[in-house]
Amino acid sequence: MKKNKNFRSISSKLVFMLSFSAFMAIAMTSAVLFWYTYNQNKTKTVEILSQTVSIMGENLVASLEFDDAESAKSILFALKANNDIDGAYIFKEDKTLFSSYVRDGVDDTIVKNKIATAYATNEIKNELKQIDTDNVIVNKPIYKNDKYLASFLIVANTQNFKEIGITQFYIQVATLIFVLFLVTLLAFRLQRTFTFPIFTLMDAMHEVKEHSNYDVKMYIRTNDEFQSLFDGFDAMIETIKEQSQKLENHTKTLNETIKIKTVDIEHQKHELEASLLTLDRYIIFSKTDLGGKITQASEAFCQISGYTKEEMLGKPHNISRHPDMPKEAFKDLWQTIRTGKVWKGEVKNLKKDGGYYWVEAIVTPEYNQEGEHIGYSSIRQDITSKKIVEELSAQQAIQMAEIERSNRLLNGRENKMVALKQEINACKIKLGENILYTVVEAQESNTEEDEGLSENEELDLKVLLDVEQ
Repeated sequence: MKKNKNFRSISSKLVFMLSFSAFMAIAMTSAVLFWYTYNQNKTKTVEILSQTVSIMGENLVASLEFDDAESAKSILFALKANNDIDGAYIFKEDKTLFSSYVRDGVDDTIVKNKIATAYATNEIKNELKQIDTDNVIVNKPIYKNDKYLASFLIVANTQNFKEIGITQFYIQVATLIFVLFLVTLLAFRLQRTFTFPIFTLMDAMHEVKEHSNYDVKMYIRTNDEFQSLFDGFDAMIETIKEQSQKLENHTKTLNETIKIKTVDIEHQKHELEASLLTLDRYIIFSKTDLGGKITQASEAFCQISGYTKEEMLGKPHNISRHPDMPKEAFKDLWQTIRTGKVWKGEVKNLKKDGGYYWVEAIVTPEYNQEGEHIGYSSIRQDITSKKIVEELSAQQAIQMAEIERSNRLLNGRENKMVALKQEINACKIKLGENILYTVVEAQESNTEEDEGLSENEELDLKVLLDVEQ
């Protein structure tokens, strides 16, 4: 199993936790016990000294009454048997030294300085029990029939109970180490009891995760909660195995379906690309932003307008506006598409070379996936030929009207010529030889009535006259 640099196993944590807890508990207990024992020793020492002072004070009453310092000193020398006592002193009421005892090897000056310090904060007639790091001072006044005789003071060292405390400290440290050793052994035993099943389960999970081995089983059998965990793991692996098999079968089916669909999609993609290429070549199409600047233009649009795509992109769409188009038409276009509606109409556009072309345009608003209005798109059909045919048809209609009017006029004149010929024939019959005169006269008469005869008509009349002549 892969471990990172900060990984700490459960067993190491369990051992550390138990050991640290045991160490702290024993250390705190030892410290409290040491402090308690130390104070008890001090208190016991003070009590013993107090009893000693009381007993010896009664023995010193006679020496004090008779002012016998030597006898008092012999009594004080009885303290020599106690190595804890550094000195004993008897002071009168005026703090003069009546008698004293100093153990051999003890600096009397240091002891007296400590006594002076003690008396500086306490009356000599009062009882005194003072303890510092090195000494215990006990002072007890001596009375006879309620009469103050003197003060008896003993100074003892604390070396004895210090040694007892140190010895006890060593014993406690040794006990601490021994107990800690036992706790550590117990922790290792506990960690094996609790972590071995967990590590076994972790190895099984690693086998499933890294190697997809769903045949792994938990063969450990216990009579505790771990067994429920193992049974649940086996059931979970069995379920995963079944689901994995189903998923694998479904994946195979899905992959086959995807392959078929992929082929279809690729085929449709090629068809769509071909269709888009055809649309780009033959459909006049363009897109603009909200300000009317061109963002997309088809190849057909470029061909019919004479511009390249580079020349169009980013330019206003009105570069193709023909001056013949009324402003009202474009005003109506913008009012329609800005309200989200579709505009449809015929537009005359200007080519780059100054020519023109006609299109039937459909302009629609463009929206993104969030429904925001982002621009406009326009698809157009070239209707230039249609418009040319319409213009030619209009011109042809005008020409036909002119021809029809000319025909009517020609027919009227032909009728007049027929009537004239009839009159000539009648005159020829009636007048005979005078036909020429009659024709001339008729010609003059006809000229007065209609002076608008054409050269062809005059030529026809002259030929007629020649024939008649």
